[in-house]
Amino acid sequence: MKKVVIVFGLAVVVGIAAWGLATQKTTPSGGIKIGVIAPLSGQYAFLGESERNAMLLSQKALQAKGQAVQLIFEDDKYDPKVGVLAYEKLKSINQVDAVVAVSAPVIGALKPIVAQDHTLLFSLGESLYHEDDTVFQLMPASDKIAPRLGEEASKRFNRIAIVYSQSGSLWQQWKDDFLKGVDKNDMVETFALPPGSDFRTETQKILAFKPDATTVFLPLEEGIKYLQDLKLYDPKHTVAIICDGNLEFSIGEYTAKVGKDIFEGCISSTLPDTKTSEFVSTYKSTYKAEPVLTADYAYDAVSILAMLAQKNKNDWLSALKNNFKFSGASGEVKFNAVGTRLPEVVIHQYKDGKFVEI
Repeated sequence: MKKVVIVFGLAVVVGIAAWGLATQKTTPSGGIKIGVIAPLSGQYAFLGESERNAMLLSQKALQAKGQAVQLIFEDDKYDPKVGVLAYEKLKSINQVDAVVAVSAPVIGALKPIVAQDHTLLFSLGESLYHEDDTVFQLMPASDKIAPRLGEEASKRFNRIAIVYSQSGSLWQQWKDDFLKGVDKNDMVETFALPPGSDFRTETQKILAFKPDATTVFLPLEEGIKYLQDLKLYDPKHTVAIICDGNLEFSIGEYTAKVGKDIFEGCISSTLPDTKTSEFVSTYKSTYKAEPVLTADYAYDAVSILAMLAQKNKNDWLSALKNNFKFSGASGEVKFNAVGTRLPEVVIHQYKDGKFVEI
């Protein structure tokens, strides 16, 4: 089953050898050793750091209840090759029971590996495929988010420049799903931006189309570069920005480099914020900062793994597939037949420096 997402460039992976280990158990006291693969440096370090903080909070809460939870962190630099090496190290050297990863490209790179290893995978972010396998999507599926954004854009604009990155299939899928929601009577032109190129020429081609609005289906650094060029060649902001969930997720980084004025009034479709007030309060009091959108999913990943650790490893998959329900920091967690958490979609608009639901 195919699936796209948000963004937001991101995912949690839980790895455990399941089928081939029918007689293997976790540590004697029901404890668990979890490896964490996250972008702790680079353009998405803010995401990895917040998720790491949330996992440490979960670990502390579980240990206070007498559950042994060990976390081992590896930096993937938002690079799939680095992420794969981290996974291999965690599995072969550290011999972890589970692996948590945050970066969307790493999820894509690990998918065939975990399939071969028969490894259970909890995903916290972008994933293009949902199948009846060992992959469980802890972050709600986002395959309806881009079409919903297309519908909202069609209500407001008649000429839309769909700008997306060639750096990976994820962004092209966002483009395709966005088009599903766009009215067929609208004037639409697609523009693929090659990574690492000078966007000034492409930006002028986009403006020659005379669009009412433009998407920014681009990784963070490419998105900032494109909008800086757009602001240069369109100083009066005649072209509106369509702020998808990925952009909303990284709005602080965007406004720091591009400014706030270009985003005023932009719309976004995204997942609802389901973080519990207790989790937010604890996080803020501990780290003196707001948790990122997916930090609550990271917290729950550790909690769910600790709960599964009370069972024999060969029972973990069946436990998740058979009417699994869990109430945690991210609200109620339950999966469909192929291990995907079902989505809700909300529409936000950027007003006076922040996104508000409309």
